[in-house]
Amino acid sequence: MAKATIILDGQTIEIETGGKAILETLLDSGHEPPFSCTSGVCTTCMAKLLEGQVEMDVNYGLDEDQVEQGYILTCQSRPVSDAVKLTYDDVQ
Repeated sequence: MAKATIILDGQTIEIETGGKAILETLLDSGHEPPFSCTSGVCTTCMAKLLEGQVEMDVNYGLDEDQVEQGYILTCQSRPVSDAVKLTYDDVQ
């Protein structure tokens, strides 16, 4: 299980992902992150990875430059390191 530190609307959330996608984990715990399609296309759930590593199941919405800059689709991203830190704030 990975620990995720997530900055959302100026609030810092610390949560265990339990192997689920970051977006799913946030929704299951009662938070309201931005999202729309949940299939890796629309980029509404995009966040910037600040620390750690994630693996995206699919990525139809981000271009190579965005991925290289650390942007992820939280609906498709699962931590592969013990801890990750990301922010939804100030994205695009």
